[in-house]
Amino acid sequence: MNIGSLLRPDLILFGGNLITIDPAQPRAQAIAIRGETILAVGADADVLSLAGAGTRRTDLHGMTVVPGFNDAHNHMVFFGQQLKGVDLQTNPAPLDRGSGNACPQGCGVAPARDLAERLWLRQQPVAGTGSPDPT
Repeated sequence: MNIGSLLRPDLILFGGNLITIDPAQPRAQAIAIRGETILAVGADADVLSLAGAGTRRTDLHGMTVVPGFNDAHNHMVFFGQQLKGVDLQTNPAPLDRGSGNACPQGCGVAPARDLAERLWLRQQPVAGTGSPDPT
């Protein structure tokens, strides 16, 4: 195996409008890639000169290439609707009804998930909550 072939790109995208997000070189025409590594970004002639016999070359015909984005966002209507509901999935530390402080021993107050499972799913009364037997 020739050591020079290890440095050759697998893929060259050329003839494009590359947005680099690099203030020193905000735009380019071509990019050379090997595996998951960018080897070079620049003018078509410079980047194409790096190609080897096994390099795939793709002409972008002026299409734009942008860096990958990790898009974290909310769909605000759905997010707002969730805020109006009661979270019965988590099991926070029970609160003392008088002070609002967390009680390590539970203070006799059943957590929300326990109430949901007993009252609605299993139709059993919850001792100490004053809730009637729903059956």
